[in-house]
Amino acid sequence: MLKLSMAMNRWIEFKQKSDPFWKNGATVIFSGPDVPGEGEHKVMDYMREFQQSTSYDSSLVHVLYGLDADLIMLGLVTHENKFMLLREKMSVVMNNRKRRNGRKPKDMLEYEREDFELLQLQTLRQMFQIQFRKFADKNSGFTEVYSPERIIDDFVFMCMLVGNDF
Repeated sequence: MLKLSMAMNRWIEFKQKSDPFWKNGATVIFSGPDVPGEGEHKVMDYMREFQQSTSYDSSLVHVLYGLDADLIMLGLVTHENKFMLLREKMSVVMNNRKRRNGRKPKDMLEYEREDFELLQLQTLRQMFQIQFRKFADKNSGFTEVYSPERIIDDFVFMCMLVGNDF
């Protein structure tokens, strides 16, 4: 990991010197193995800090790449409207595992658009609102103030209690 971290730092330096977008338009944050914590949790910590900053812009679109199912839960609890998860289709991942028996796995640089899935968490949020809309009705007998975001937080909490990957 140390060698990978050093190589990544050199690549970032190279891009910031040679690529106009990296020079003038991109903010690059690299958190290597020398910083404690699991990668996706470090990203979420950064997002929470950013949400509290004066430069926060709620119109930003966030796309996080990864296969871990807990990214769905972590993305939901950010309460960001434009948060998406990009991942490889499981069929592609499983085919690559099968190809190890004598055949070369498909290189990531050879992936095509169809090899990926994009989950828009806003759609999932809307599904929660539809599922629990009966609690928004004042005549439902529900005494608490209806909050779709709180329902999502409660759902993630309950999943965390029964899950083993959070």
